[in-house]
Amino acid sequence: MKKKLLSMAFISLLAAAAFSSCNNDDGDGNGDDPTGAAESTTIAADVESFGDVAFDSIVAVANGPVTVGSGAYSSGKVTVTLDATVGSAYLSKISDEIPAGITVSNPDVKGAHVSVYVYNSGDIAGELSYGTAECDGGIIYVDGDVSVDGSSEEDTKEGIPFTISFSLNLKKGWNVVYTKTSGTNMTVTTTAPQGVKWRYTPGNPNSEEYDELKVVVYDDENSEIVVGSATFVNGELTLPTAEVSSACLSELGDDMPPGVTVSNHNVKGAWGTVQAYKSGSKTGEFLHGVADWVGIIIYVDGDVSISGSYTEDEIPATISLSLDLKKGWNIAYAQYSEESVAMTTTVPEGAEWHLITQDVTEEPATTPESLKAQKALAKRRVVF
Repeated sequence: MKKKLLSMAFISLLAAAAFSSCNNDDGDGNGDDPTGAAESTTIAADVESFGDVAFDSIVAVANGPVTVGSGAYSSGKVTVTLDATVGSAYLSKISDEIPAGITVSNPDVKGAHVSVYVYNSGDIAGELSYGTAECDGGIIYVDGDVSVDGSSEEDTKEGIPFTISFSLNLKKGWNVVYTKTSGTNMTVTTTAPQGVKWRYTPGNPNSEEYDELKVVVYDDENSEIVVGSATFVNGELTLPTAEVSSACLSELGDDMPPGVTVSNHNVKGAWGTVQAYKSGSKTGEFLHGVADWVGIIIYVDGDVSISGSYTEDEIPATISLSLDLKKGWNIAYAQYSEESVAMTTTVPEGAEWHLITQDVTEEPATTPESLKAQKALAKRRVVF
């Protein structure tokens, strides 16, 4: 499963725009243009339809799971300050899945798309976008200079053909990408239209992503077994209290590599996921974490500690484990670098639940280059 920074995040956004007409006049907007910033960046601009909104925080989130900035509102203006960088674990190559006809000057450059949410009492009250009434603006981060140019023939979800043209000059750091539409022709550009400002859309954009949360564990054959349901209220996810059947669990000491110690070999466990469903179809997964720490839920039928390290030749990487698991549900947090994976049950500061609304059923990559690869590695390397 690959994140599609441009082809999925942007093209799907454009296709969903219902071919609304866009102002094609280029020029300076009312807001600050963060293009090319290589340090922490502030985007300040007027905001529409925001004066009566009840909120307690404004948060910028990259690719779903990681907070990369915060905002404030004063005198009709929203100011969003973005971190200097985005962790490499949350970046993906912008050249991945780019349609035919599109040229990427540096295929090794990676990036992340950012959403800006308004929170009230722990719940998302709405979302802020940076653009105009006719043009959508998307904030993205890239880890190097890159240009994206060319045109491609695409289809909307309704099967309507259209031409999408890219003309992007992305600088290392934060950039704003604008979309323009005229009939069945769409343009994605870094040239700002006139009148750019923050635009507020009330409501949780994820509220329609699911109507059921299933808690799933995986057996020795990696088959999914639904063991209960979860609830998500005010930023907190509650897992089922019922015990998981022993038929779904595996002994922790089985096949544990040399160098890893298990305090109680009689304890059984299984790793799991919280899956979001809408009208019977899977729409995503909930993960707990922050920055470069990704949490995986684990169930055990007794208290047990797992510690030590070993080398995994398939990655290759050194896997270090420091897990203090209590009977019931636990979260193990994994941190990845190019040559090592660290797993702990110590909760990272600022960790919270994030809904990853992507096709999580595809087979992930086998290198720790993305959140999906991290999740896959965490699942595979803790032996249950």
